[in-house]
Amino acid sequence: MYVKTVVMAALACMFLAVGILGWQAIGWLKDGHWSTMPLSETLMHFGLSAPKGISWIGVQKIVDSLLDWPISLYCFGVGVAVFLYAIVLGEELERMRKHKERMQ
Repeated sequence: MYVKTVVMAALACMFLAVGILGWQAIGWLKDGHWSTMPLSETLMHFGLSAPKGISWIGVQKIVDSLLDWPISLYCFGVGVAVFLYAIVLGEELERMRKHKERMQ
């Protein structure tokens, strides 16, 4: 049951990514302009600020670059990572079940 819940969460993240891309595509088809949705703007929408003032300039550039990536990419990446976790979890639970059966 737990594995199914994790798989559903992974699929929800991936569907969210597809939904965001669909919303952007509809906007582009409507007015010919692709509206970007980077992580930094998404954080601002929820009242969170991007980390600024990191004393190492190179690290700040990396952070700024990562915050400019589209939120759909992050959603899809999280979905894939959670899905892979579900596969590993399912295999581990199956291994534990077989081990328990052998011990009885």
